[in-house]
Amino acid sequence: PSDFAADPQTSVKARDLAPVQIDSGGLFVQRAKRALYDLGYDFRIDALKASDVTILSDHIGKGNFAQIVYQAEPVSSVWSRLEDGTLTCLTYKRDQNVVGWTPCVLAATAAGAAVVESISVIPGNNDPGQVYNSINRDEVWMIVNRTVKGHTKRYIEMMEGYFDGPNRATYLDKSVWRAAMKVAQVDAFHVDCGLTYKGVATTSITGLNHLEGETVKVVADGAVQADAVVSSGSITLGLAASTVQVGLSYSWIYRGMKLPYGSQTGPGVGQTKTVNGLVFVLRDSASFDYAIDLAGDGDEERNALEFSSVPFRTPGDPMSQAAPLFSGEINVDPPTGNGFNTDPRVMMQGTAPMPWTLLGIQPQIAESEL
Repeated sequence: PSDFAADPQTSVKARDLAPVQIDSGGLFVQRAKRALYDLGYDFRIDALKASDVTILSDHIGKGNFAQIVYQAEPVSSVWSRLEDGTLTCLTYKRDQNVVGWTPCVLAATAAGAAVVESISVIPGNNDPGQVYNSINRDEVWMIVNRTVKGHTKRYIEMMEGYFDGPNRATYLDKSVWRAAMKVAQVDAFHVDCGLTYKGVATTSITGLNHLEGETVKVVADGAVQADAVVSSGSITLGLAASTVQVGLSYSWIYRGMKLPYGSQTGPGVGQTKTVNGLVFVLRDSASFDYAIDLAGDGDEERNALEFSSVPFRTPGDPMSQAAPLFSGEINVDPPTGNGFNTDPRVMMQGTAPMPWTLLGIQPQIAESEL
């Protein structure tokens, strides 16, 4: 054709890395590889406009973007591989003003951190070789470089689907809902480089040669069992189970932002304050720990914070069975070590290989007028 035009739309230069198309627009890596831009039509200027989607999270691109791929289902997400081998995820729904970055740290082996060397997204399927049906989502696949028993290994790994428990609103009886949750959470997969066993109840899990010598997390019939060390490609469970998830462990941590609630003397930033209590709104969540970082200076990295636990097991739950995941609101007391300061921040962390989803936090704050 000789009747086409290719007019420049923006002065933002792109790197020679494959962009991704999302709806009527797209995302591309900026020339310096430190930022990601979306390109879409803006009726106010009657042209395509490039906008920096990393502007509020500029630390995300410090490792330099090396590859981006798009996962449409179940949540519109852009997965990014950085040149240092780390992984990030952008929850992206521009028409709803949803642009949220998350750094994703893969579980390390005893020899050190994992390195992502390539990433791709393909449509899900439900063939006989799959443990879990993925036909209603896109699958994220990666080539991951890990060191196991002193040897460099490259594994082809896939992100399992998000856990989606039974909807509490559809159950009039709470005990029936808790029973349904215990059945559903058996299939929650929250370990790295892991495998699933499904079959007759057993205490011997084999086929773990790819994690030889590693300490692994174990979830058996929806309950977390004691850590185990893989020997000769197998582990032994404390209690027999018919559905078992085994893999490397990873920790998560939530570090809250400033609490800028106002007082009679003005804005809350810089005011001396204390957190008298917290209300957590959770969905399909296992137990976790929380603390208040009084100085707001990242004391969690020095293990100087005093964390308090939020357990969800009730006296009526048998100790030999899983405790159902929690959904709803829970009001907790101030953690140990709480007090007055100008920049207290809410901290949460967890190590259990189970689901945990935070919907909201309501801090109860008292401010000093002194």
